[in-house]
Amino acid sequence: MFSRLAATAVVTIMSLAPCAPAQFPQPEPGPRSALRRLPAEAVAPRAAPDRAALLRSARVLYVDSHSAYLNSSLLEERLVERAEFSRMGLQITRNREEADLILEVERSIFTSKFTYSIVDPKSRLLLASGRAGSLFGTASGRIARRFLRQLAQARA
Repeated sequence: MFSRLAATAVVTIMSLAPCAPAQFPQPEPGPRSALRRLPAEAVAPRAAPDRAALLRSARVLYVDSHSAYLNSSLLEERLVERAEFSRMGLQITRNREEADLILEVERSIFTSKFTYSIVDPKSRLLLASGRAGSLFGTASGRIARRFLRQLAQARA
């Protein structure tokens, strides 16, 4: 019985042995070959957009709060109240696709700290970021002030 079991195991192992690789037809070399080289400009990496230029040219802002402790509309209100906002010619939109900049806000867990990021919507490139505390509900005003200060520095 043992020899019969061993013979069955050998046959099973032999059936699992790798097979010869499949032969696929190779394209013929020549001017119409499928293996053409791409031009160097198609392979070269893209130049990174200038962060300062993106901040300078931005006119339309979308505010996106990922926190239940800070509502997007409250931050929009604090931004519009500031004189620098209108001086810079900024506008707020509720349509993410129309925005030149996205201001994303998140709250760190078990803290009163909010982090914000300024992102280019087309390239998803991080342009600037910061942090503000929310002692007694003042985070929206602090974020608005710090965001506009960073934007003014980039435009100077």
